[in-house]
This record gives sequence, C-alpha cells and structure tokens, in this order.
Amino acid sequence: DDPTPFIAYVTGEREVPRIRHEFTVQMATRTANVLMLAWPDDPGWLERQSDHLVRGLPELERAIGVDYPVNGTLSVSEHAQRHLGGYAGIFNPRVATIQLRYDADAGVALHEAAHAWFNGSWFADRWIDEAFATYYAERVASQLGMDFVPFELTPELQASAFPLNAWLEVGLDDPGREDYAYAATPLVATE
Repeated sequence: DDPTPFIAYVTGEREVPRIRHEFTVQMATRTANVLMLAWPDDPGWLERQSDHLVRGLPELERAIGVDYPVNGTLSVSEHAQRHLGGYAGIFNPRVATIQLRYDADAGVALHEAAHAWFNGSWFADRWIDEAFATYYAERVASQLGMDFVPFELTPELQASAFPLNAWLEVGLDDPGREDYAYAATPLVATE
C-alpha cells in the first residue's frame, strides 16, 4: 500500500572483452604471476586491485609463514554483485581464480588472496579457512595502511549463532548464519 519504504538494488553484467593486465610479484622463494581481467570502462578497479595484490601478496606470505602456494597464474576478474551470488569476492582453488566485485575494498581482495593458502586443503571445516583468511587479510591491510571493513559481531548477528563447524558451503546457508559466521570466525582466529 505504501511504496515509499521499498528499495530495489538492480545490477547487471554484460559480458564484454576484458582489459588484460599481467604482472609478476616477487615472493620469498619465487615469482607470483597475476592476470587481472577488468571491465574496459573501469580503469580505477584495475589500478586499485593490482596495487592491493602487488603490495599484499608478499605480506600475506610473510605473515602466514608458508610459501605462496599457487602454481601457474592467479587470475583476478571484475564482476557485478549478482554474478557472485551476493558475495564481495570468491576464490576458486581448483583454477586459482579470484572473482571480485567492482566495488570490493582492499580487505576483500586480501581476504580472497589469503584463500590461496586457506582453501580447504589444510582444514576440513569452512569456518577455519574463513577465520584465518580474514585474520591475515586484516593484519596485512592494517600493516600496509589499506582499507579493511571487518564484520562486527552485533547482538542481531549473535541471535543467529550456531556451532561454526556446522557452517555450510558457500551459497548454501541462510544469510543470517552467513553474516554471523563471517563476524564470529575472525574472533576465534584472533584468540
């Protein structure tokens, strides 16, 4: 009856040829190859996210204390929110690919890059991988003076609390549980 409180957020993503930007990053024992795939009309994303990775990958490796694990090229592509199922970023360990939202901050880029280490190969439960990906992303972002907006464990999120080892795979859980787990897991990693 009253349409004034209604808000709609609409996104679309037209498949267009991407700008390809390849670079290398010197890691502790070898070179990391990175391929950025950006929309042609968004040069700011390409510059911003390339900087986050050039400066962040070596610091993630140092902080985690394990050599950079990606063999081959890490591919990072720009996407709309809907393409990512509402997530700000997604890492696919099978093909060493990061998909980042067009408005993702440094914290998201570093979190997804940290999944190169924390991707199910060391730990069986999702919460451990998410906990340490966030923990190290926040630590490195702070060290480098990059923007990082952490989830805050509010009373509203605590109302959705559940045992973290019951957290379902990406895209399968209730949004309230997702938000609770993303806020709670870094606290466990910090402890």
